Amino acid sequence: MSFDFNTKDQLFSRYPNPYKTENWFLLAVSLLNLAGVIVLFLNARTYLRNSEHMLFGMCMLLTVLFLFVLGRTAIRLLTQLRFVFGRGYPAGLAPELNAGVIGHSKQADQLIELMRHQTIPFSEPQGPVEGLLFALFRSLLVAPGAVREQAKQHFESLLINGALLLSLLSSWLLFSGSDQEGIVSVLYLPLTGLSLLTVLQRRYAAQQTSAMPFMLRLIGLIGFAILGPVLVPRLLPHADITPMWTPPLILLTGTLLNAGLALYALVAQLDIPASTSVACEETRLTMNAAPGQLWTEINQLFKENWFEGIPNRAYANITPEIAGEIRGRFQGYILEETQPEPVHPSGNGEPGRLLQTRFGPALVGLNGLAVLAAFSAFLSAAILSSALGEFKPAGVYNFVLCLLALQMLTLHALRSGHLLWSRMYFRSTLIWIETQGTYQTADFQVGNQMNSHFSSRSSVTRTEDAILRVWMADLYTVCFGKENQRYLVSLAPSLVKPAWYLRRLEEFARNQSSVAAPVSARDLEHTRTMSGFEALAKQTPDQQSFQQNQISQQEQRPLPTIGHGRIKLIQQDRGFGFIQQQGGPDMYFRVQHLETQDLQAGAEVRFEIISTQRGSEARKIRALNEQS
Repeated sequence: MSFDFNTKDQLFSRYPNPYKTENWFLLAVSLLNLAGVIVLFLNARTYLRNSEHMLFGMCMLLTVLFLFVLGRTAIRLLTQLRFVFGRGYPAGLAPELNAGVIGHSKQADQLIELMRHQTIPFSEPQGPVEGLLFALFRSLLVAPGAVREQAKQHFESLLINGALLLSLLSSWLLFSGSDQEGIVSVLYLPLTGLSLLTVLQRRYAAQQTSAMPFMLRLIGLIGFAILGPVLVPRLLPHADITPMWTPPLILLTGTLLNAGLALYALVAQLDIPASTSVACEETRLTMNAAPGQLWTEINQLFKENWFEGIPNRAYANITPEIAGEIRGRFQGYILEETQPEPVHPSGNGEPGRLLQTRFGPALVGLNGLAVLAAFSAFLSAAILSSALGEFKPAGVYNFVLCLLALQMLTLHALRSGHLLWSRMYFRSTLIWIETQGTYQTADFQVGNQMNSHFSSRSSVTRTEDAILRVWMADLYTVCFGKENQRYLVSLAPSLVKPAWYLRRLEEFARNQSSVAAPVSARDLEHTRTMSGFEALAKQTPDQQSFQQNQISQQEQRPLPTIGHGRIKLIQQDRGFGFIQQQGGPDMYFRVQHLETQDLQAGAEVRFEIISTQRGSEARKIRALNEQS
């Protein structure tokens, strides 16, 4: 993976490491396992020196187990020490298009329909397990897919391991002290290991799975756990086996505690949609240009609203195309998202803020369970590994299985908490502009072909009664790991109103220069200029010189229009705002034209009104009570 760096991306460089707190737990587990490796190596050396090869092999086997856990935790710790968040993150909501590329995707079309209907889609519960889970926790219905999937896994773990634990306790009470106790206790070793693997085999990513395989596994495990201890001793010959209740009891109890904490942490901070509204404005345009010319202005407007100068993410770009006919219909649309801005409400990287949240104590307890299991494994290895010679063979096997159960619980608890440590939130704006209408192509000529000195002839495409709609929504999204899928949490009407886009596009349409139908200001200006050239060609040199001097003097005497009003909106980070003008329309301005410092919304100001190619703008903006 790579990232794009820019010296102006200060917000991304200030984004805290979300894994900061988790790294401390990983460090504790790594150090405990490192200490266990050292202790086991020393005891293995002692057994080898005394020619106790079986005990030497057991110590080396445990050393490999501790080294495996050490490697897993240390690699993750070192990988997460430095968190880099560049321009390429997080993942887009749809496949992105390169600049200037025409196209769209299925995901982009889904985003368009999402904005049109102002809804956030969620999958319905599938099967009896999800039905029971979502009946107990209704808010999970509108949770992100990754949260729903992991909640389902932990709920399944509670069901399976709870049933096995009840069966184990019943079998222990039923067969305690009997000849079959040893073989019955041994049956729970593969059962508990199998139950844990059924929960761990799926990834955290949300996916559609059939409920039938899980129900069959659950019924099979419970049935075997209940009937197996009774049937197996009757079918198998008598065997003198030492009871081994402790390893499966440790694994089942720890797994249940892990699943309960993880499920509580998930439910305690659910991302429930707070809003599903979208701002939409529409107008009708008529302009002396092909409809595709709107895309030039739209791209310029997008650029003016780039977040911190970072280009938008283009998801769809269908330029209005016109056929080679004289008249016809057209349609086109463009969909872009501003660079997602990271926000960090959960405080994962700040332990003080984390403990103040509802899910924080459960998440800390989940990782504390991993540290406790690792500490228990180290303490058992440090105390008992040097005294293996005093144990019977069954006792040695029981000791090894207990350490294996503790280390499995350590990894399982760390993995369960990692999803919540990886939770990251983002804000962005999704913009969808669509247009459709009719066009007509015609030839137009300015100037008399018989006696005019200057004439112009052109073929012009005129856009007529085009419907232009601008849809905008501020998105609140969440992902679990910067490279993973991003989920939509809520939609809200954008702070940058679609009316601003429409006003700019209307001004652009009115000022398009063509003379097929001279209705725009630029058309009339060109027509007057050509008429002036015609009259100038018929004048004597003295008349031409006099008229040019008059025009020059008039150009030197323009007086600006002074306006008064109140600042309606100011977006310092985006570089623009609007003034509510007294007795006139709202006036657009750029932040760099504020001559009075620290002006805020509601301040009374005076300004000069300047006409530009894109319409009227406010310049030289000062507070009303400030002297010139």
